[in-house]
Amino acid sequence: MTIMATVGLLAGRNKFLPTIAWIRQASITSVAPPSWNDTQKFIRQLNAKEGGGKYRLPTEAEWEYAVRAGTTTAYSFGDDASKLGEYAWYDGKAGGGTHPVGQLKANGWGLHDMHGNVWEWVQDWYGRYTAATAGDLAVDLPGPAEGAFRAFRGGSWRNNTRDCRSSFRVNDDPGFRSPVVGFRVLRAVE
Repeated sequence: MTIMATVGLLAGRNKFLPTIAWIRQASITSVAPPSWNDTQKFIRQLNAKEGGGKYRLPTEAEWEYAVRAGTTTAYSFGDDASKLGEYAWYDGKAGGGTHPVGQLKANGWGLHDMHGNVWEWVQDWYGRYTAATAGDLAVDLPGPAEGAFRAFRGGSWRNNTRDCRSSFRVNDDPGFRSPVVGFRVLRAVE
């Protein structure tokens, strides 16, 4: 199981999104990569241990808002794909595997590994998604109420620069497992 998490507080940046904090930077690895179903089990156990329902996966809109860090460009650092290696582990840099979180540059809000390294499961079912426009970047658009597939975002160490763009999205069955898919947990801040 790969858990990608980084330092960052999004509180007060947006009146539409709940106040959330990304868990302090950590990288945890085990033999089996997590399915979306596995992430839910992990989160239930974490919430039981910590008391309450503070932890969860981000929605697609929250994930995209966090990766963009106030930008409207292809990547959090601009549109120049040749700079991706400064921020992401992808097929042109990764050397055939994942890397510990936080070794490369963070985005403008201090979040590491939002592009590349591993895809990140999000809470939403996969469906029609209207990427946020410049004026809508702050809005937490609701995902579909139901579906057959769950979404994941961010690209991985096996992907090219195009697949690591802020807006790129893919999906699979909630039971799907792959060594290129992990997750990022957020915590509600009271």
